[in-house]
Amino acid sequence: MLAADRARMGRPEEMASTVLAENHVLAKRAACESAVLLKNERAALPLKPAAGGTIAVIGRMATAASLRYQGAGSSAINAHTIEAPLDAIESHIKTHFSSSPVTLTFAPGYAYDPRIADPASLEQATAAAAAADVALVFVGLPAAYEVEGVDREHMGIPQQMVDLVQATSAANPHTVVVLLGGAPMELPWEWHPPEGAGPYPAASSSPSGPSPSDPSPSSTADAAPSGPAAILWVGLGGQAIGSAISSLLFGVCSPSGKLAETWPRQLTDVPAHAHFGPNGASLRQVVYREALNVGYRYLSLGWTLTRA
Repeated sequence: MLAADRARMGRPEEMASTVLAENHVLAKRAACESAVLLKNERAALPLKPAAGGTIAVIGRMATAASLRYQGAGSSAINAHTIEAPLDAIESHIKTHFSSSPVTLTFAPGYAYDPRIADPASLEQATAAAAAADVALVFVGLPAAYEVEGVDREHMGIPQQMVDLVQATSAANPHTVVVLLGGAPMELPWEWHPPEGAGPYPAASSSPSGPSPSDPSPSSTADAAPSGPAAILWVGLGGQAIGSAISSLLFGVCSPSGKLAETWPRQLTDVPAHAHFGPNGASLRQVVYREALNVGYRYLSLGWTLTRA
C-alpha cells in the first residue's frame, strides 16, 4: 500500500471520495471501449464542428430525466454520479471550442413516454435538425421494453423514435444516431425490402431447419442504405455514459467494441420467430423448431438476410 493510501485510511471520507472518483474514470473507460460503431458514412464521426457551427441534440434520452444507463429490477443500482449526454456535450463544447464558438441546441423529439405520439415535438425536432450542421439523435429501447422477468414481444423501438430518425435524416444528411439499450433492435430506416419482393418467409417448421435448396431472399434484398450518416450503439453504458458518449462523438476515445450478438434486420429473420411471442402458443414456452440450426448455423444456410 502506498504511503498516501495509508494516510487516507485514517480519513475515511477522503478515501471514499478518491475511490469513487477513480471508479468513475474506470466506468467511463469501460463505456468508451464497449461502444460499437454500427455505421459511419460521409465522414460523420468524429465530429469536427466549424467555428460558428451548430450542433442539435435531439431526443429526451440525452437528458438526465430519460437517460437509459442501466437495467431494471435486480440489476438496478444507486450510482454515485450520473452524467447526461446533453450536459457532457455542452461541457465539451464550452471547454474545447471557446475560441471558436459552436452553438448547441436541443429538441425533445418525442414525449416522455415515447410510445405516445407527439407530432409537435417531431416537427420541432425536424426543424432543429434542418437548421443545424449536425444532428445528434438519441433513441433506443425504453425501460418498459426490456425488463427483468418478461420476454420481449418484438425487436422494435417505439414508432415515434423511428419517425424521428427518418424525419431528421431527411432534413439533415449529417445526422448521427446514438442508440441506447441492452439488446439488439430493429433499425427499419437502414433497410427496406425491394419493391415487389414481399415479406420474408417464416422460419421452417422442419426439425432440421430450412434446406439449402429453399428459396433464398438474400438474392433479391439488398436495398441501398438510407437513413442517418452514422449509428453509434452504447448499450446501457453505466454512470459515466454521458462523458463517454461525448468523447466518442468528438473522437477523444474510439468505439472499439464488437457486437456480442447478431442483429437481425427484422424479427422474421430470427429462426424462432414463428414459434415465439405473438406467433407462438405462449410467451412462457418456446419451441425450438430449428433444432441444431441456431445462431450462425442457421445463418450459414444462406436463406435469411441478416447483418452480423
